[in-house]
Amino acid sequence: MNMVKRLGILTGGGDCSGLNPTIRGAVYRAKDYNYEVYGIQE
Repeated sequence: MNMVKRLGILTGGGDCSGLNPTIRGAVYRAKDYNYEVYGIQE
């Protein structure tokens, strides 16, 4: 049985420097490990 691996990224507050590259890096790394990645927008 394969377990589905999911990652959701939610940030709170305002903008901060380096946030976009950090999210991009997390998504790329998660994809390397076959995670489903979801962005959560409120």
